[in-house]
Amino acid sequence: MKGNFLKFKRKLLLARIFKSLLAALSVGAIAGGVCLGLSRLAIVGFEPMLSLPIGAGAFLLTFIIFYLSLRTSDKKLARRLDSDFALHEKVQTALAFEGESGGMIELQREDAEETLKGIRTRRFKVRRVWIYVLALLLGAAVLVSGYLAPNKRDYVPPEVIVPFEISEVQIAGIEELIKFVDSSQMEDPHKTEISDALKVLLEELKAATTEPEMQASLATALTAITEATYDSSSMTEILNAMWNSSDEQVRLLAKALNTSSWSDPDWGDYAEKYSEYRASFDVVGDSDEELSEEDKVLRLKWMLENFALKTGNALVASKIPQTDPLYTSLNKLVSVGALSENGDAVNGFSAIAAEMDGKTYSETMSDVDGILDIMTDELYAVISQQKINTNVGEYTLKKLSALFAVPIPAFERPEFSKNSESSGNIGEDHENDEDGPVGGGVGEGVVFGSDDLVLNPLTGEYVEYGELYAIYNTLMIEKLGDDKYGYTEEQKKAIEKYFALLYGGFKDEEGK
Repeated sequence: MKGNFLKFKRKLLLARIFKSLLAALSVGAIAGGVCLGLSRLAIVGFEPMLSLPIGAGAFLLTFIIFYLSLRTSDKKLARRLDSDFALHEKVQTALAFEGESGGMIELQREDAEETLKGIRTRRFKVRRVWIYVLALLLGAAVLVSGYLAPNKRDYVPPEVIVPFEISEVQIAGIEELIKFVDSSQMEDPHKTEISDALKVLLEELKAATTEPEMQASLATALTAITEATYDSSSMTEILNAMWNSSDEQVRLLAKALNTSSWSDPDWGDYAEKYSEYRASFDVVGDSDEELSEEDKVLRLKWMLENFALKTGNALVASKIPQTDPLYTSLNKLVSVGALSENGDAVNGFSAIAAEMDGKTYSETMSDVDGILDIMTDELYAVISQQKINTNVGEYTLKKLSALFAVPIPAFERPEFSKNSESSGNIGEDHENDEDGPVGGGVGEGVVFGSDDLVLNPLTGEYVEYGELYAIYNTLMIEKLGDDKYGYTEEQKKAIEKYFALLYGGFKDEEGK
């Protein structure tokens, strides 16, 4: 077959290329448009520009597939020419005997050539082009839609300031708390400070109309109540300092004064531990050694002087004012010439040790028993009152946390588990005793007031204290940095101080 057949073959090849291009453009546009739309809508994470190579890849792959699949052999073309133009298989016969010679074959071939010569190529129609054109329009529509899709990648939805209105239950809860505090046995001025903070909180929450106003008022009140609660007890600071002395007898007294495991004042627990502390002054030798009278006196004197020195240093290290009741009582126990409540002079351990010359061991022990007897009830009264104080403050904080679904700082507790390795016998015999709750840590270098599981009011699940703090702290930073919430500088400082308490508990001005 010569040029007349090849002209139809060339047209079919052009149609094949044209269809492949249309199909490739359609699929490339659809793939690119879909990816572009998903990216702009932030449904997928990649950049919108990535839709370009995706579309190009789809175009190339589709073109290759369609170009190969649309290939038509010479036999199929001949069959179609015979069929479309009613040539009675002239073209198929000429193609079948193309490589052969002979008179009849030559005449048949020439007849087929002449017949094809008389047929214009425009009469040879390309089939189903409309399908490819329609597919291209669809692809163009998808691409345009993807381009016009709203760009939500950098879109930050405007946070609506949530309105707030205090509920009747919350009003009743705060009013009940005020009555509870006012009728409690908590000492002033701490009781008055907490009661006043609750009264101011109630008035501010009644007037609050937005959540930021409510949150600022709560932060101010919770900070004030937390500080009043911490100030109402010096136990954590003093007992931690005593425990850090690493002295066995000082630690025994610290354990006796620790109320962490109490729900209410517990004379039985105190008396048992105080008796153990008291017995530590009995001078006895080893099982196979009998101490002389002189040795007993010397050892007892050293014990009294050592205890007085270590306890005095611990009181100074605690940085608690000397007017504090617990500081005063402990100082009376170890000092020289302290005054009792009725004004009489009381000989503490330092005075007893200084006056031991010429006294027997029994006489000195009688003096020791005397001061220990005097201080038994006084120390119990002091720690019981401080326990009552903290119970009232902590109960108030817990109720406010439940009423308004906010986190509260971890409560102060003596940390007797620390430094126990350097405590001599105490480290061996007592480090696993029930010394009460201690502070916990979350990660290296990041210490929170507790690592206990606490309720996350946002999800209703229990999570670690540090995890819940991180959630609330992130929200706090976002809101304080946005002027639309309308926080005043005073409110910002109150909220920041409250979150400082959430992070690490109460700190003094030096951050200790």
